Amino acid sequence: MTKISVVVKNASSSPASSLIESTSYQLGYIEMDKSHDEFVELVNKLVIADNTEFVNLFQDLQHHTEMHFCEEYLLMKKSNFPALAEHHSEHQRVLGQLAYFRARAGLGHIKLARAFIREQLPFWFRTHILTMDSALAAHLTR
Repeated sequence: MTKISVVVKNASSSPASSLIESTSYQLGYIEMDKSHDEFVELVNKLVIADNTEFVNLFQDLQHHTEMHFCEEYLLMKKSNFPALAEHHSEHQRVLGQLAYFRARAGLGHIKLARAFIREQLPFWFRTHILTMDSALAAHLTR
């Protein structure tokens, strides 16, 4: 059984606290669950990072996400996941956003990249887990 509960704090909450609290969003597919935990950890580190750390951590987040999406793509392809095209398209869209905001941060536009991390990414993550990833996990574990 899939049990999901992702708490996303208000963007105005204290920057010293975690932005995403993953209480129990386990999808029942160990590899995906582990990767999601790592994603949450990276996002929460970005929230409290100084500007130098932020740029480096953003690169780590982008790399982690690229690897995770590649692994998911292979799982979807191997298992003949019916929504592969839609899921892959969503991954490509998010990777484009990560590349854009990482480039902006690298040019010194840290505030813009921080706003993306605090205001957009956590809500995308929650929605993606509750919809696309939960469907994929259910497909993989049936």
